[in-house]
Order: sequence, then structure tokens, then C-alpha cells
Amino acid sequence: MEEIEEHGSKEKVNVSKTSTSRSIFSIFSQADAIDYCLMALGCAGAIADGVQMPMVFFFSGMFFNDIGSNTTYQSLTINSINRTLSLFLYTAVASLGASFLEAYCWTRTAERQGSRMRVRYLSSLLRQEVAYFDLKGPSTSEIVNSVSSDSLAIQDVLSEKYKTEITTCTCFLKMFGSNIQKPAHVQPVIRYPNPYCCNGRLSLLLPVAQVPNLMCCSFAFVGGYIVAFILDWRLAMVAFPMAVLLLIPGMIYGRVLLRLARKTLMEYNKANEITEKAFFAIRTVYAFTAEQRTLAAFSSALKRTVRYGLRQGLTKGFAIGSTGIMFGMWAFMVWYGGHLTANKGSKGGNLYAAGIAIINGGITLGSGLSNVKYFVEAIAVAERMKEVIDRKPAIDLENREGEEMESLKGEVEFREVRFSYPARAETEVLKGFSMKVLACKTVALVGESGSGKSTAIALLQRFYDPTGGKILLDGVEISRLRLKWLRAQMGLVSQEPVLFATTIKENILFGKEDATLDEVIAATKAANAHDFISHLPWGYDTQVESKKLK
Repeated sequence: MEEIEEHGSKEKVNVSKTSTSRSIFSIFSQADAIDYCLMALGCAGAIADGVQMPMVFFFSGMFFNDIGSNTTYQSLTINSINRTLSLFLYTAVASLGASFLEAYCWTRTAERQGSRMRVRYLSSLLRQEVAYFDLKGPSTSEIVNSVSSDSLAIQDVLSEKYKTEITTCTCFLKMFGSNIQKPAHVQPVIRYPNPYCCNGRLSLLLPVAQVPNLMCCSFAFVGGYIVAFILDWRLAMVAFPMAVLLLIPGMIYGRVLLRLARKTLMEYNKANEITEKAFFAIRTVYAFTAEQRTLAAFSSALKRTVRYGLRQGLTKGFAIGSTGIMFGMWAFMVWYGGHLTANKGSKGGNLYAAGIAIINGGITLGSGLSNVKYFVEAIAVAERMKEVIDRKPAIDLENREGEEMESLKGEVEFREVRFSYPARAETEVLKGFSMKVLACKTVALVGESGSGKSTAIALLQRFYDPTGGKILLDGVEISRLRLKWLRAQMGLVSQEPVLFATTIKENILFGKEDATLDEVIAATKAANAHDFISHLPWGYDTQVESKKLK
């Protein structure tokens, strides 16, 4: 439980204590069997892509050893070069296939899971009871953001989005200090003056799948150490404790950033809710000259996001900056490698390849950590959307259980009904309300504002369930009837009807989708609306929105 100061008071914000592993899997909560197969293939491609650079360093060590041991016979040197270049070529072909498998499978499954999550999120929201939105349900702006932006953030983590480094065939030549000219149309993000710092790669701004990128970077780190242990276990052993220090900041970084991302998301939702309410009641804002108060409330919400953003920046700077220990490791390994060569008989090629494999793995892991921010933000979004998707409504519109009457007369009875709205449970709106309406009779409920007129209609349609008493339809308690059937038997005209952004005809067809034009006209005539609709320039095809024509 965290406390956030707001306008001099303290507001308690409940921060989920979900475990990290469970949080990570919330991103994949909408995956099906096909998606799991695609992700498995994508993981295989990411792993193969991650270990290809350690393999290149392994072959390089063999090559340097051959050159160092064959200083007399030129033919042996040429054979060694040809063999090493062949191994590089095979590695490049394998890397091409692995990269294609990685990119295609993750992009494909990202589209599938993202679309499925959007549909299920909106479907679950439409199933929720009205009380859910009164109490803790998301605001309109939050729903729109979740369907449009937030779900895309999850999809982007699985699909193409972020910066990566593309392996080029110049890596081997770069080790020898060759001046590789970049194409004119490519603008590098970072230019490394030291060939060892570039990992044999040319850094470009390219799309990458975030999940496989982290996997690729992790296996580059692990693969680098495996190669180092194979080539010279003594050098790898002394470097291992320093490399472990890289993992500790990364773990802290992920946990702290996830907590801050959750809080930031909550504050942005509050800011969006303020703007939504202000523009929905813009005339009231103007009438009471409340523009400055609205801006002050909006700015207050954003100030907290800035504070969390600063904490995120400090955390990220500490984690990414900690990867600089790799350069100290390189200096140490150069010194210790010289000692092993002079006193232990270690081969120079093995020591060079082992050292560069360790350094490459550390720097690659650091580049992966720089994108963890987007990963944890997607986790925070996925947790919130999954909570809505998994929620079971108290009054479920899609519940197929319940009775359906073969013949309906239309007799309604309220019997000692008591009710209070969930948002104000301490205030009873209806206190033992009783009423009986006979079939084919017209009854008017008259009373002052807040006396419960609209509440009685809402209870009849089961927008809410009464806290006491019974509501009967033809002598049958409405809670025993199938909800979708019950609401289909009623027609409701609100005091201020809400129009959808489409034509007049299509708005009317929401009441009966298969109605003919004659039935639509008959309905408008019954409502005394046919004449003024007919005088509009486009008649029933006139585009409308809430409270206005288009």
C-alpha cells in the first residue's frame, strides 16, 4: 500500500504485489496453442541469433592460434583462413535463418495476441454490471486508451518496435581495425571508436521484438561465458564474479521500474479522466469560469508522473551505467591474460577470443537492459487489462441460465423493495417500496429529484439487484429469468437519449437489427419524429452524433 499526497491530503493507492514471474506471464495470457508454437519457434530463433556472435569469437580464437603456430608454411596459413571463412559463412547463413524465424514468428503472434486481447477486454467490459462502473470501473478515457494505445504497447513488446544492433559481415574486419564505410542512406545511432566496444556490430536504428531481444541478449551473455570456459577456463573463472555484478543491478532495475510503471499508469489515467470530464461538461466549465481550476487539477496529476519519471531515469541510469564495469574487466583480463601466456602456456588466440566473448556478452546484456523500461510498462498494462478480462460480473448478461416465459402479459410488481447504490451504500434510495402495475396499463411515477423514479426502472431492467424485497414479472421473480431475454422484452426511452456516431436509420436499427425501412418509418411516426427527419437534407441517412447533427 503506497500513499500519495494530493491537495494536502493523503490518498492511499493500492499497488499490486503480484510476483514478477506472474507479471511477466500476464503479457502472454491471451496466447493459444498456435501462439505457443509460434513463440517456441521464435524463442529458438532468438537463442540461435544470440549465440552466433560467441560462435564467431570461438572460430576467431581458433584462427588466431593457427596463424600464431604456422609462421613458416604459407599453405597451412591459407588453409586455416579458408576454413575459418567457411565457418563464418555457415554461421552467417544460420544467423539469417534464425533472425527470419525470430522476427516472423514473434511479429505474427504479436498481431494475434494483441487483437485477441483488445476484443476480450472490450467484450468483458460490456458484460460487467453497472455497479462495477459506479465503484471502481475504468473511465471512458481509460477504456479508449486500453483498447487503442495500451494494447498496442503489449503488442509492440512482442512485435517490432525498439532499437537494436544489426550484425554485419564487417565484424571480423572490424577486429583488425579496418575502416568500414557505411552506406550513405544509413545513419548510425552510436559510432564506437574502439573495435572491441562495437561488439563487431554496426549500431543502427532498427525495429526489434522486445521479448526475443531480451532473450537474444541474455543468451549472448550466457553463450559468451560458455565459449570463454571452453577456450580458457582460468580466465573465465576470474572474470565471472565481476560479471555477476551486472545481473544484480538488472534485477533491481526490473522490479523497481515495474512498481514505478504501475504508479505512473494510474496517474496518467487520473489526468485523462480530468480532461474527459471537463470536455464532457464544457459548457458548465465555461459558465463557472473553471478553466484554471481544471488546468490546476490536470497539472497536479501530471506533476506526480514527472516525479515518478525522474525516479525511473535515476534507476535506469544506475542500471545501464553499471555495465561500465566491463571496461574494467577488459583491462584486468588483458593483464591476467598476459600472465597466463607467459607463465601457464595459454594460447594468445584463446585468451583473446575468451576475453572478447565475455566483454561482448556484457555489453550486449547492457543494451538489452536499456529496453526493460518498455517491457515493464507493458507488464503493468497487461496486468490491468487481464484483471478486467478475468473478472466475473455479479449480473452477467451472457449467462444462459434462467427461465424464459412462453407468453408474457406484462404485469409488474415491486414488493417491499429496498435499495441503495453501491457507491453510497449508507444511503437508502428505496425503503420498502411497493407498487403493482397491471398489464396494458399506463402508470406515471411522480416525485422530486432523487426520490427513486429512475432507480425503480433500473431495478426492473436488472441494472442493479435490490438489497431487499422482490421484483416480479407476471408473478415470477426477475432474478430467475434469463437476463438477455428479460431486457429484450422492454423498451426504454431516456430523458436524454444517446445517439451513436452513425445515421439516424442505423441508430433506430439498434432496437431491431433486421427491421425493414417501413418498420423504421412506422417507429418514427409513433414517436412523432418522422416529419422533421423527412425535412432533413439526407433524411434517414443523416449522420448524427450525441446532441448534434453532422
